Amino acid sequence: MISTFHTLGLDIIKREYAALGMKSNFSLFDDTDQVALLKELTEGLIEDDKVVLQQLISTISNWKNDLKTPAQAAAGAKGERDRIFAHCYGLYDAHMKACNVLDFDDLILLPTLLLQRNEEVRERWQNKIRYLLVDEYQDTNTSSMSW
Repeated sequence: MISTFHTLGLDIIKREYAALGMKSNFSLFDDTDQVALLKELTEGLIEDDKVVLQQLISTISNWKNDLKTPAQAAAGAKGERDRIFAHCYGLYDAHMKACNVLDFDDLILLPTLLLQRNEEVRERWQNKIRYLLVDEYQDTNTSSMSW
C-alpha cells in the first residue's frame, strides 16, 4: 500500500469508525466549511475579524498536530487568549462530533490517538502494516511521527 499519512488516516477511520465512537456516514469539512462553522460558534467570543479567526484556526490545527485534545489545550492555556481559543476549540470539537464531521487535521489526530489508546485496534493495524517507509521525514509533524 502506498499512501500519504492523511489517506492512511482516512482508511483507518473508515474501518475503525465504531472504535472512534462515530457513525459510518461521517463527512469531511473543507476549509470553507471550517471557517463558516468557527465564525458561527465564536460569535461574541472573539473579535469579528478575519485575522483573529485565522489565528484561531491555525491554533486549533497546531493543537491537533501536537495531539492535544480540547481539555489538554485548556489545561495548558497561558493567558486569556489561549483560554478563549481553547474554549472555542472545545465548542468546535463538540459540534464536529455531534454532526459526525471531521476536518483535515482529524485524519491524522483521530487514528493516532486511537492507535495509542486501543490495543486491539493497534494490533490489527500492526499486522496489516508490517513496515512503514516515510519519505520526506523532515516534513512530518508530532502526530505523524507518532505512527
